Amino acid sequence: MATTLEQNPLYEINPATFKWIYIWRNDAIVSGVPTPYWNVSYYAAIFLSPSYTNLGSMNSLIAETKTIPNNAGVGVFNFQRFFESYVAPQYNNYYDPYSSRIVRWHGVASSDTIYFPIHVIDNFSQNDDCFRYVEARCQLEGSAQPNLPAQAISGTTGPSIKSAVFNGYLQNEFPLSKIGTDFGYDYETEYAPLNQYSYGILSDVPRDPNAIGVMTKQYANKNDYGVFSFFNQIFTNFNKPDGVEIMGYFSDGSTDSFTIENIDANGGTTTTNPGVAYSFESILFFGVFPGNLRQAHSTFRGWLNGVEGKKELECYTFRLVGENRPPDDPDPSDPAEEEEHDGGDHATPPPKSGDTRSEDEPQPVCALCSEDRKWKYDEKGECSYDTREDCERANYRCEQCKEEGGWRWGPDGDCIYATERDCEERHPSEASKYLSMPHMICLTCPSSKGYEPVRITWLNSMGGWDYYTFNMKSKKSIKTKRNDWTQLEGSWNKESWNPQGWKGGKKAFTVNAKNTIEVNSDYISEEVAEWFGKLINSPEIYILQPHEEWRSNSDIFHKYEKHVKSVRLLTSSYKIKTRANDNVIQYSFKFEESRTLNTQPI
Repeated sequence: MATTLEQNPLYEINPATFKWIYIWRNDAIVSGVPTPYWNVSYYAAIFLSPSYTNLGSMNSLIAETKTIPNNAGVGVFNFQRFFESYVAPQYNNYYDPYSSRIVRWHGVASSDTIYFPIHVIDNFSQNDDCFRYVEARCQLEGSAQPNLPAQAISGTTGPSIKSAVFNGYLQNEFPLSKIGTDFGYDYETEYAPLNQYSYGILSDVPRDPNAIGVMTKQYANKNDYGVFSFFNQIFTNFNKPDGVEIMGYFSDGSTDSFTIENIDANGGTTTTNPGVAYSFESILFFGVFPGNLRQAHSTFRGWLNGVEGKKELECYTFRLVGENRPPDDPDPSDPAEEEEHDGGDHATPPPKSGDTRSEDEPQPVCALCSEDRKWKYDEKGECSYDTREDCERANYRCEQCKEEGGWRWGPDGDCIYATERDCEERHPSEASKYLSMPHMICLTCPSSKGYEPVRITWLNSMGGWDYYTFNMKSKKSIKTKRNDWTQLEGSWNKESWNPQGWKGGKKAFTVNAKNTIEVNSDYISEEVAEWFGKLINSPEIYILQPHEEWRSNSDIFHKYEKHVKSVRLLTSSYKIKTRANDNVIQYSFKFEESRTLNTQPI
């Protein structure tokens, strides 16, 4: 009477709107052979918890549901609606009064009465409800007699799978993988911080095909706020990032860098929950735009102010750093692997003749590779190989990654791995400290025509926030709605009647006003034009006010409350333009502030 799990999500990490299909089968119970049962149904218990290890306990049980066997005799469940109800976007900083992880804004620590919009935080913040661990368990119910109530049938508990859900949605263009009956999209491989080739952040920002050495390229003014989010640790699949490296590029061609540690004191996570992180730790937010960095780090403020009056910051990159997880990492303890590490048959070309020195005699330094490797030398003390390539090959120099190491070589002396990426993943160098590709932010200035920049942020498909600053012409307007009434002329409740010219006629009892704003983009690429399609689809959109200097926290509430304004997108249709069809690509959007200004009644 064993119950089998016939179908479940292919991958462990999925967005809330994913089709969370689970199918269990028990042919013996459903068919009634050899023991007949009546009123048979599949019963599913759904567990959801911020703690992976707590799944299955009664306090993690969120729902129970049943279904009758379909024509194939299986029980088909879709838990999407259950999981959607338990995840939500991150609007403010994370706060736990019992934790040492403190989120700050302008150096001011958050508390149960002082909180900040997530967009303006200094460094890191954990999440409240962006992520949860889930599990579904199944058992069959039935009755031994037609007139008896159905009860749980002993021995029919089916296998279960623990997974993770985050607040996002599956984009239609994402290709689904399928193995057997299970299907899904591999978010871990595509978005998790695994190695220096990972996208690494939870964002829809398009990959820039023209940017060399960086994954994405965005533009921001010097006072613009913004955060990005990333998977910190989920199950034991990958290690948490140790921090974020900021690399500045200056007008004189020089560079500089500093790293912000992912530790409790910075609002991050020094040590995750042993084995498996809590859901609060599984997604982190980091303030990465100029407004965030300048208020929290003196180094970045110095970059913006210039160095010795000649170095102007033009762009900077950010990327996650930490312990890399190369795929198929060979086990050094395996003797077979050690032999492969030693180079195999083609690691060292045969030495040339002519060297009369004994092996015990000190060997001169090779003039070509500047290394003393105790290889064969000729009588003049020169390297016995004719070319630099021969010499470097003999000294374990990989032509792909330019690093030393005892990795295998092909018969022609080239690295046997097909691509630089394959080589680097199996032959780690300094790049192995990175857990993502670099993402670039270039500094822009407001329009010379005096247009007021308008920065928009919206909830993206990964549950994080994306940003764009509209620096071109914008128009603001006020739309009002009046509730009118007619007032009698003169005084009617006194001993004598007086005209009282201020009374009488049609008047407004109250006035309700809403602000609208229309913005225009600069000329943009086709990739950004497609990205704006995500803005149209987003359910949460805000106008984000810029960073400003301040010296006192006496009006702190006023300061941080004014940074975010909720708006509603009035533009209801969107045409994705291309250069072939439209020559130039530029867009206009119209927003309406969500809050209504209510005037006093008369």
